[in-house]
Amino acid sequence: MGGSRTGYHCPDCGCFYAEGNFTIENAGYVLGDPEWKSCCGNLRPTPRLFETLEEARSFLFTLEALGAEEKATLISRRSLITAHFNREVVTEHKRKTLH
Repeated sequence: MGGSRTGYHCPDCGCFYAEGNFTIENAGYVLGDPEWKSCCGNLRPTPRLFETLEEARSFLFTLEALGAEEKATLISRRSLITAHFNREVVTEHKRKTLH
């Protein structure tokens, strides 16, 4: 279980296009939405976001009850990080740490 997420931002414009407090994830994957959101003309991989931990647990319970865990959309953490890689932020961070 994840938590305390502010959302996911577009690496091109820096705006948040998906916001929530909790995600469902493990070491390799994040549970995603079947339809990715669009920002700056690009489709962005979007985790399923929940406002409360209870909402996340309820969603998991429903998936298990329907036997539909295999049908859940999974996004690899690596591709998620790559999709939100903001070159300007990383460049600025490197500049600060190298001095």
